[in-house]
Amino acid sequence: MRKFLLLAALISGTLVSNAQKYQLSVQAGGNTSFISKFDNEYTSAQRPLNPYEFLDMAEGHSVSSIGIDKTKTENRIGFFADVQIERQLRNNWGISALLGVNQVAYGYETPAFVITTDQTLKNALSKIGDVKLTYLTTRLANISKKWDRLTLTGGPELSYLVSKKYVSAVSWQTIQNEKQYLSIAGDGKGDVNKLLIGATLGLRYNVGKNFYVRLGGQKIFSSLYKKEGTHEDVYKKSRPLQAELGLGFRITGIGGRTPRIAE
Repeated sequence: MRKFLLLAALISGTLVSNAQKYQLSVQAGGNTSFISKFDNEYTSAQRPLNPYEFLDMAEGHSVSSIGIDKTKTENRIGFFADVQIERQLRNNWGISALLGVNQVAYGYETPAFVITTDQTLKNALSKIGDVKLTYLTTRLANISKKWDRLTLTGGPELSYLVSKKYVSAVSWQTIQNEKQYLSIAGDGKGDVNKLLIGATLGLRYNVGKNFYVRLGGQKIFSSLYKKEGTHEDVYKKSRPLQAELGLGFRITGIGGRTPRIAE
């Protein structure tokens, strides 16, 4: 994490110290993530629960497979916010460095949620499938080209996980024949990858002297989930495509006069 932040700071500092004319901007908005449908594995386990003895999962428990089903992925609304330093080059070209946060949010549901006849199990499984992953994101060397009000940008992107919110397993207690049982249900999502590699492409349209609209997208080439402990189809297909829409504000131009934006 420290190396990641140090690299971003060094590159941003290089742009600042060597720039004869550059712009400082802040940007924020919403996004949505497109995840391919994938097969997901669900399992359940049940064991006796004796409050007066140590629990032993290796004895007196049963494990069953709920099924490997094709998920129905759903788009959810996430967010992004960042700060960008852009150096102005010749012929309306530019190079920029960006540091901010970006959220990947999506949902999914499998037929196993619907077909199970156990209402308790169905209620428990309904808690699985809401995913929100927040990353510290940097775009270290994005290139831009400006035409009047319109600017095209693109380049590589690195993201580091700072927050995750999802449920991989749920548990509940039941009573059968005057005996208590602990039931557990989970899916094959696996653990989340901390570092992602991707690329971005976007458009900025000037709507005022310092304001602009930002429309773009990014493709994440890395899997959201680790290969180890993850069902194979989840690992292979969890490489999202994101679309984003937001607003930007140019705070100032430093190292020269404030850039004049074409009206």
